[in-house]
Amino acid sequence: MLRLRFGDLGLLKGLWPVIGKLPDWNPAKWPMSSAVRRDPLGIRRPVLVRYDDNDPSKVLSEEILENDNDLPSDGLAGYGFVEAKLSKMLV
Repeated sequence: MLRLRFGDLGLLKGLWPVIGKLPDWNPAKWPMSSAVRRDPLGIRRPVLVRYDDNDPSKVLSEEILENDNDLPSDGLAGYGFVEAKLSKMLV
C-alpha cells in the first residue's frame, strides 16, 4: 500500500492524463489519513499530523507521540517520485 501527499505538477504539465470522472465520487469516503513526522536523527519524539480533508496543505493538528505506531511518514512527494514508486509496485 502507498499513502502519501504529492503535488499536481504532473497533471498541470499534461504528463498525467485525466482519463475520466467518477460520477458517484464521494470525498467523504476518502478522508485524509494521519501521518507521522519523524526526526531523522531520532532526537525528537514523533509527531502525529492531521490534515484538512478539503485542503491537504492545511494542518489541523499536531500531537507528540511516545512511538510512531507504524503510521505512514509525513511529507510531500513530487510527481516523478510517485511515478517511480508506482512503477516499482506494478512489477
